[in-house]
Amino acid sequence: MLHPIFDYIYNITMGVITIALWLAILCKAFKIENKYLPFGFLEIFKTNVLVPMLKGAWKGIKYISKVLFKWIVFTIEKIWYLLVEIIKKLFELLFDPSV
Repeated sequence: MLHPIFDYIYNITMGVITIALWLAILCKAFKIENKYLPFGFLEIFKTNVLVPMLKGAWKGIKYISKVLFKWIVFTIEKIWYLLVEIIKKLFELLFDPSV
């Protein structure tokens, strides 16, 4: 069931790439300046869609990294307190086994 869908998507993708390459060859051969074809749309996509999306993703990554850093520091602090309590109890047992 999925194989025909993948074949269809693959055929459309290869068709678009082939047309874009032919247009690139024709534009270079006849020295045609075209802002949108064959690959100008990639620049427009990058400046209008990709860059703002990555800026937003970067803000989210920075926020998540701050939260994870604070969580890791909190966890290390709790582990440190646990180790101190364990060592304190160990020394109490060493010096007074009746406790």
